[in-house]
Amino acid sequence: MPPKKKDAKAERGMQKAAEREKQKIVEDKTFGLKNKNKSKAVQKYIKGVQQQVKGPMKGGEQALVAKKKEEQEMKKRTAQQQALLASLFKGTENVKKIAEDSCTVGTYDPKASKEGQKINLYTDQRQQKMETMDDWDQEKLEQVIKTKHTRGNEQNATEIICKHFLDAVEKRQYGWFWTCPNGGDACRYRHCLPP
Repeated sequence: MPPKKKDAKAERGMQKAAEREKQKIVEDKTFGLKNKNKSKAVQKYIKGVQQQVKGPMKGGEQALVAKKKEEQEMKKRTAQQQALLASLFKGTENVKKIAEDSCTVGTYDPKASKEGQKINLYTDQRQQKMETMDDWDQEKLEQVIKTKHTRGNEQNATEIICKHFLDAVEKRQYGWFWTCPNGGDACRYRHCLPP
């Protein structure tokens, strides 16, 4: 005679009762914890308590969890690699577009288009050659001085020449971007050479 089968309803009822007991134990152990739904640390603690009470996972469940973790890691790695490649080849896309659109081969000069260029962080800008008057003749120098100082500094009635202006001319630093350290355009002394 075969052994009697247990009643399926009774077995399901016992399983539900065991689940309720386990859930009650979890609730008792986590009673009084604040921010159960918000704090990650508390959620991690609750998850650990649930795993303790419910027992270790079955082989199939562990395999699924491990597979999901591995897929997530693979996605992370591929995303990182794509981001790295995108950052490495960022500038080459613009060169390709310019070469295809408007320029023939060999006519593109990256120094000519300053729109897309950035400041080189590896060179000191102060060491680069400042704008000088080496290639200016006397006529050009007088023209620059005249145009720079006819803007609105007519209230200066002194005939004294600014010492900062003379220093800048001697050091060949005087140019369009030079400003007087004695107040800029508000300097009361003349910024031109005597006739």
